Formats: sequence, structure tokens, C-alpha cells
Amino acid sequence: MSESHTPELPAGARFDPVTGAELAGGGGERKQSFALQPGEPVASFNLVSSLMPLASGSAPQTYRWALGLGVLIPVVAGALGFLAFAFVAAALVVPAVYVVYMYDVNQWEDQPIGVVLGSIGAAAALGVGFTFLWHAGILGDDLAPVDLDGTQPGIRWTSFLVLALLVPIVSELLKEVGPILLARRPAFDDMIDGLTFGVAAGAAFAAAETIVVNRGLFSSFGQVDSPDAGFWVSLILSAAVVKPIVYGAATGIAVASFSGLGAGYDGFKPAYVRGLVEALVANILFQAGLFFASRLDGTAGNVLGLVWGALIAAVLVVRLRYLLHYAVLEAALEAASTGGALKDSAVGTAYCPSCEMPLLVGANFCVACGTSVRAGSKVTRARNRSEDADPAVARPSLRPAAAGVAPQDNKKTAMVVGAIVATILVGGVLGQVAASAAGDSDDMKPPSETGITLDPDAGDDLLNKTSAVRLGADDGTGEGKNVEAAGGKGGLVFLSDDVVFLVPKGFKIEDPGPGYAQVFGYKGYFFAYLTPKKTTLAKLIANNLTGIQNMGVEELEITQPKAVQVTGVKGAAMLNFRGLLATQQGGSIPVEGFAYYFQREDGTGATAFGLYGKGALKPKSKLLNGYNTMLGTLISTL
Repeated sequence: MSESHTPELPAGARFDPVTGAELAGGGGERKQSFALQPGEPVASFNLVSSLMPLASGSAPQTYRWALGLGVLIPVVAGALGFLAFAFVAAALVVPAVYVVYMYDVNQWEDQPIGVVLGSIGAAAALGVGFTFLWHAGILGDDLAPVDLDGTQPGIRWTSFLVLALLVPIVSELLKEVGPILLARRPAFDDMIDGLTFGVAAGAAFAAAETIVVNRGLFSSFGQVDSPDAGFWVSLILSAAVVKPIVYGAATGIAVASFSGLGAGYDGFKPAYVRGLVEALVANILFQAGLFFASRLDGTAGNVLGLVWGALIAAVLVVRLRYLLHYAVLEAALEAASTGGALKDSAVGTAYCPSCEMPLLVGANFCVACGTSVRAGSKVTRARNRSEDADPAVARPSLRPAAAGVAPQDNKKTAMVVGAIVATILVGGVLGQVAASAAGDSDDMKPPSETGITLDPDAGDDLLNKTSAVRLGADDGTGEGKNVEAAGGKGGLVFLSDDVVFLVPKGFKIEDPGPGYAQVFGYKGYFFAYLTPKKTTLAKLIANNLTGIQNMGVEELEITQPKAVQVTGVKGAAMLNFRGLLATQQGGSIPVEGFAYYFQREDGTGATAFGLYGKGALKPKSKLLNGYNTMLGTLISTL
């Protein structure tokens, strides 16, 4: 068309076909009628019409079924204890739905390889690489995100800076690489294209991150016999729904802002900067919330993190809806005011992508339901903007389907849902097979030999040689008995006036307090605390194991406690343990450790135990030497 005009409206028209404004007093903003799905208000949390707007007209129920069944699969698997299956399946839910959706609406303009690699492949590859970098590299070890305290949650601020600032900022920039390269191409410069590629990239990045941080499940812990359903289901829901929505919606907002209104992409202009800032803020708030929620013990922390993430996801989805809604309306209004026409304006015989009523020539919206012509798939939009090759081919009709024929929404539901469910099941099975193979090579028992040697005489020698502070020294304040307690320089820790232990160089004293100390270094934690009341070895063991479980160690397995001979104490015992430590942010980590219990001559108690990633305690390692030093010096003062 060379010029735009407003045709005479038919009787009963509810919406202006050019600007999309409601004719019955609703106004141009249409806050109660979403331009891409007029049956919904703009401020609503509807995932399909928000994240998959091109399906909102023809197949919303199809993708609602796909999402619902897709989420149900890993939730059931997790509740039954098939953790490896559950987390791989959870990671695949949204990416699988989105790949089928992109195919269904022909979003890749018959260039499937380039689009899939650009929007999904690049994000997944970058997600794997960067997650390995920060999870096992920058943080230095698997336990770094986990701050453990025998009495109350602790905070490792270096981990906070990595997890709540570095990770969300760098991740967001990496997620946008492929989608922005695609959005610069003329075939994909529409705002809805940018949205689609951004959401796909965010979901793919989330899937890669979920699998990498939970790689510890591909071991004997791929299946557990008595799972804590609430604990694991909350983690799985976060991985399957919340994280991909937060990541996808945030990136979708940024890339859609890059694409901008009308033909051609806007590029790195103020609108994109605003969208990028919104995405970064959302990601930072999401990760920071998970960080602080994980300070709570067990299921409570996971559920709180899930709720926090769901709130962030809801805000992002509503923001995305407003962005799309006003972009569609403003583009139409701008075209009308300048006398131009949008690329997808109806030409010839055209039909509404939602209700399939005939569209008026030059229409940008359906006069009956108000759906934007841009809500249809690329095949539908191409048809609607093409002149009729043969006037007799199609005639406008008020009955788009014959009586008794199922509506279009149900035509491909079984095929689409079946393909998505099959993909999720196959991925889950492969994950469980990998875990089973790893479990076959595992002895499935806690370590029976740790290499720990208890030598009080050696401990006493070490204390006498310590130059940092002498036993009983004071800085004049009565509280200065913990020196050089930061920066990994080691030092002396006083649990009481007469109980002390030496922390070697390379370990960091994180949380000293009256009768309690927490030390971290070389991939392992060391805890020591006193029981000031008279107690027994049995009570010390029971209280300690309860505390370890309260830290979030699931599936705890222990060796039979055995007595050990230690001079200067009334009695002593030790055991080894193993379990699975899982948080929403730190992933699922197989851990193991040892614990020593001492009943002093006056009947009071002392407990010292180590917790480290599976396989970290190797012969002649700095971790083993550090444990020997701390234990030896501790028992020499008991």
C-alpha cells in the first residue's frame, strides 16, 4: 500500500482497526485488554501470552498443557528420589517448550540452524563455560557459596559479591550476545523477534547453569531412598520454572528494547540502556535474595528462595507485557499519524490471528476482539500482508471453521505436547543413567580412613612455637585473643580461657565466638565448639549430627562411632559421615567429613568436625595437614 486510511467501521466494531483503541470509552491505552491477547488485562501473570505472544492467538492452551506437564515430570521424579533425572528434566522444560514454539510459529524464517545456534546454542555454551568458571574457579571450591554455622547462618561476603553481582551482571551480558546478533539482521529486527530470542537465550543459559551447579548429582546421589519431598521439590520448581522465567524475561526485555519499534532495530540507544538496567537489577535482586534465603536451614530457606524468585518473575512478566503492549499500540499510532502503514498491516484477504474474523484492509487490529495483527505466526502475518493472487481463492466469512470442526487451538496439541514431554523424559533418563554409571564405581560408603592423626604432644609443640600470640596473652581489652583472624593468615582461636587451637596459614577464621569457631580453607570447613554443661559422648554425637543436618546436609550417612584414646580427657569418640549439601545457588554438592567428640575431666564436652567436598581430603594435602594441626592443638589444651 502506498498510503494508510481508516476504512468505514462495520456495525458492532469494538476496536479501532488502525490504532487499536477501544471505541466504547476504553481509550487508547487499553489497560484491561492486552494487545496480543485482548481477553487478558495487561497487568496479569500469564506466561504463554507474555513469553510466547505469537502463540496467544492460535494455541495458548497447547503451550499451557506443555508447560504444566513439563513441570510435573521433574517434580514427581524429585519427590520419588530420582534427583539426577529431576534436575536434568527441570533444566529442559522451558527450553524444550520454546524450541517447539519457535518452530511452530516459524520464528526462524526457515533458517533453523542459525537461529537455534544464535539464540539457544550460544547461550547454553556460554552458560556452561561461565558457570564452571565462577562455580569451580573464581570461588575456588564447591563449598564456597555455602556459609555454615553451628548456631546461626553466616555470610561470606566474598561469595556474596561473586554470586549477587559478578554472576548476574556477566551472565546477562553473555545471554544477550546471540540474540542481539540475530536482532541486527533485517529478517529478525521486529520487537517480538527480539523478545523471542532473548527469552530463548535466557532459558538456555538457565538450563546450562542448573546442570553445571548440580553436576554433583551425577554420582551415587543421583537417587536417594527417602527424599525430603518439600526440600527437593522447592529446588526443582526453582530450576524448572522460576530461574528460566527470570533469566528469560529479563533478557527478553533487554533484547526487545534493542529491537525497538517499527521496521529496523533501534540498537544501543537509551531504550536499550533502560531495558538492560532493568534486566541487571532483576538478576541482581534475584541472586541476592537466593543468597540470603540460603542462610536459612533446609526446606525453609529453599521455600523462601522459591517465593522470592516467583515474585521477581511475576514483576518481570508484567513489565514485559507492558513493554509489548505499548510498543504495539505506539507503533500503530505513529504510523497512523504519519500516514504510513506497518509492515504487517492487513492487505487483501486477511484474518485475525486470534478469532479468525476477517480483517479490514489496512487494519493493524481486529475490530471484533482487538488482537494485533502482529500476534500471529510469521506464516499468518505473511499471508495477511499479501495481495490475493486469485480473488476467488478465499472470501471473508463470519464462520472461519465448519460446524463441528475442532478449533485451531486443539489441532496440534497432542503432537506439540508429546514432542516436549518426550524431550524432557529423554533428557531425564540420560541424566539418571549417567548418575547410575557414576554410582556403580562408588563404594557407597562414608570414608573409613581420613588420614587424621591425633597427637596432643605435637599440638603442644606447635602452640609453644607460635609467634602470633602466646597462650593466655591479652591485648589489654580482655577480648583480644583472636589475632590475624582474617585474610587466610591463620592465628590462634580461643574457645575459652584455656581451650585454644592453632589455625595454619591458608585457612580463614570466619566466625569466632564464645565457645565456638568456624574456619575455612582448601575446600574444607573446620568447626569446633564447647558444651559448657556436663554431658556424655552419646549426647555430643546426637547433638552434632542434628546440627549437621540443620546445616542442610541431606541423606546423612555415618559410620559406627568408635572410641579413641586421647590423654587428658575422660573419654573420646569419632565417626565419619557423608551426605548431600544442596542450595538453590550453590547447587547440589556431595560432601563428607569426620567428627571427634571429647568428654573432659569435669564432665563438660568439646566437639570438632570437618566438612569438605567429596574427595577433597587427600593424603599429604594442605587440607589434611591443616586438620591435623587444628585438631592436635585443640586436644592438647582440653
